[in-house]
Amino acid sequence: LTSWARATTHTLGGGSADAAATLGGLAELWDLDIDDEELAGPGVDLGADVPVCLYGGPAYVSGIGEAIEAAPNLPETHLVLANPGKPVLTAAVYKAQGGRFTPPARFADAPADARALAELLARRENGLARAAIEIEPVIADVIAALEDTQSCRLARLCGSGPTCYGIFVD
Repeated sequence: LTSWARATTHTLGGGSADAAATLGGLAELWDLDIDDEELAGPGVDLGADVPVCLYGGPAYVSGIGEAIEAAPNLPETHLVLANPGKPVLTAAVYKAQGGRFTPPARFADAPADARALAELLARRENGLARAAIEIEPVIADVIAALEDTQSCRLARLCGSGPTCYGIFVD
């Protein structure tokens, strides 16, 4: 199913990706005349990342996940995803973070290449990383291991974790 493939290959949304895939799959199965934007409305009640999983492209997301704006296209980038195998509940991370959010740090122009993307992201932070690491300290070890990998340009936590990523030029 097209919606299922898009939701599962373009995101790390966990249960939200599953919910988006299910909504999209059911809409196709039942031949509903409904687009992903319409599915996103009830989808946000299932999980904050459902709307962006349905969106399926670079996006700026705000609110509780319901406000989505197109972001510039991203360059071809090689990523390594590393999960420590320790669950981290999103609700626990937000509770530990205490509602102190970093200000939006959007960019208007598409980065020219993976190196430029890494440099751009290095000037920003994931405001949930400290809280996630407090809950599951092994996340810091995963980030450090990625950073120590030859030719890694940047390593960070994905969303509320526990998966981390490293950006590589090739």
